[in-house]
Amino acid sequence: MHGPDRIIAKNIEFTDEEANVLLMRFRNQMAEFFPFVIISPSLNAQDLKCSRPFLLKAICAVASVIPNHRLSLGKWIVEHLAERMAVDLDRNLDLLLGALTYAGCLCMALIFDLGLNKPIQKATHKTVFEQVLARPIRPGFAYRELPVEVDVERTLEERRAFLGVFFTLSSASKFFRAHVEPPRITPYVYECLEILEKTQDQPTDTSATFMIRLQLIVERISQGPWNTEYGTPEAQSSGPPLRLYIKSLQEQLHNFRSAMRTDVSLQGYMQYYNAEEALCEIGMSRGSVLGDLSDHTFDRMENLYDCLRSTRRFWETFFCIPETRYAHFSTAMWMQISHSFVVLQALSTFDHPDWHLPSIRQEIDFMDVLEKLIERINKTENQIFAKAAIKMTSIKTHIQEQLAVEARNSRHDSLTGQDADFGRPWEPIDFLDNDFFGDIMGMEF
Repeated sequence: MHGPDRIIAKNIEFTDEEANVLLMRFRNQMAEFFPFVIISPSLNAQDLKCSRPFLLKAICAVASVIPNHRLSLGKWIVEHLAERMAVDLDRNLDLLLGALTYAGCLCMALIFDLGLNKPIQKATHKTVFEQVLARPIRPGFAYRELPVEVDVERTLEERRAFLGVFFTLSSASKFFRAHVEPPRITPYVYECLEILEKTQDQPTDTSATFMIRLQLIVERISQGPWNTEYGTPEAQSSGPPLRLYIKSLQEQLHNFRSAMRTDVSLQGYMQYYNAEEALCEIGMSRGSVLGDLSDHTFDRMENLYDCLRSTRRFWETFFCIPETRYAHFSTAMWMQISHSFVVLQALSTFDHPDWHLPSIRQEIDFMDVLEKLIERINKTENQIFAKAAIKMTSIKTHIQEQLAVEARNSRHDSLTGQDADFGRPWEPIDFLDNDFFGDIMGMEF
């Protein structure tokens, strides 16, 4: 195998020229989708190999367009990270930035061990015993190795890395709800955010702070009472009406949208519409969780239509992005895309008297979106998406077969005088399974 993506997976080695090509691809084409790991334009692969060797390997892993290279390097990254952290008890920013680049879910332990989740404490006079307890134990650790404590500030690189982990874990907790705990929102999150907004040290800091501000609203949406114990009669009788929560969050999203800059990227709009979907999809709940959103009013229909409108705008925006950029998307972006796909499928099958499905499909048709997505992915001619394209094609075939059965049943019902059931055009499909997401990302889960 030759070319810029030729990587010897066994020894995880690559030439300087190959590494520079991959680094340039990451910096120029991928960084805008995840602006929390900044590589200065003045640095080349050789510089990074000396100062941030683990980060360089992680960059090569995500920037390669050869699936086998991604998998081989990914396995090495996980094994190497585990050895460095568990065996060598190593803690440094290179490990954090590398892990953040490859998989944000691996970073939380490093964040806490490096203390990046809080401001640096002012220097105090501690006893030797207190200093030892405050540091991880390492082989051959001795008192003389204890550094002198000084008053310093967190660097912008450290703050940016912390916010990157926060964003990644927050996104993952919304996608893999049963498996990933959401991060805590502390005053330090806002401190780092405000400092990054004020300094604007890097051109991409505008995108980074935009993403964090919006993700904080998404976190508030996920903390809504419909996601907790609000469905119990006790909670509904003692708490504010559900519509007040929804109106408050809608107002926050509206204010955020009003303050958006005119040069917001397409992926920024996608994140915003995804946040609207997260709030409005409550209209598809069937249990007592809806509380005071009575079927005797049009509250549910308005909520559902808001969700449909946001979903339509999400996909209109997505299809404005050239398919050549798909391989550069971050994990969080693919989570947003998969989530919106699930919401569209649910809206297309939701059976309720207030929800007229034939009219809804004139607004945005699930099959049209699926076919266009398959067409766009096939146009990429990228090996990373090969398995995903095959799986989506099989999903399309499955849905078409069910639609054909539904059409035959409808004709039979019309001939026999029975009312046709238009509420279930096809069975729900789980797009959030690990295999499907792994196919999209070109990774193993």
